[in-house]
Amino acid sequence: MDGLAHVVFGLLFFGDRSLLLWWLFFSAAPDLPDVLLIPRFVRNLLSRYGFRNPAREGRRITRVWKPLVRATHSVPVFLTVFFLVWFINGTPFLPLFAWLAHLGIDIFTHSRKYHPVEFLWPFSSVSFDGWAWSRPAMLVGTYVALLVLLLYELL
Repeated sequence: MDGLAHVVFGLLFFGDRSLLLWWLFFSAAPDLPDVLLIPRFVRNLLSRYGFRNPAREGRRITRVWKPLVRATHSVPVFLTVFFLVWFINGTPFLPLFAWLAHLGIDIFTHSRKYHPVEFLWPFSSVSFDGWAWSRPAMLVGTYVALLVLLLYELL
C-alpha cells in the first residue's frame, strides 16, 4: 500500500489526538527506506534521455535498501523495538502499534511478484502471496474506503 494510504488509515484508526504526530510517523515509518530509491528513479529517468546509467550505483542502493525494508517490515524487529521501548519507558508506547498495523496491511496487500513482505525476517524469508494493492480494483477500493472513513470521521 502506498505511504499516503498508510498515514490516513493510521490517523483514522489510531487517531489519539494527543500523540497524533507519533501515530502518523509510525504509520509511514516502515516505508522510509523507499526514499533511498529516489536516486535510482532519477538515474533511470535521466538514462532515457541519453545520460549515463551506471549499473553499480543501482546495486549499491539495493544492497542498502533491501535489508532496511526487511527490517522495517519484520514482526520480530517490531516486537524487539516495542518491548525495548516499553522497558526503557516503563510503559508501552501505543503509537508503535501504527507500525504493526502497517505490517498487517502490507503482508496481505503485497504479492510475491511485487515486493513480498518477509514478515518473519531475520528468522525466515516466508511471505504471503497477497492481493497487490496496485491492482486497479484494490487501488480503487482502498481510496473509496479511505474516503468513506474520512467522511464518517468528519460528519
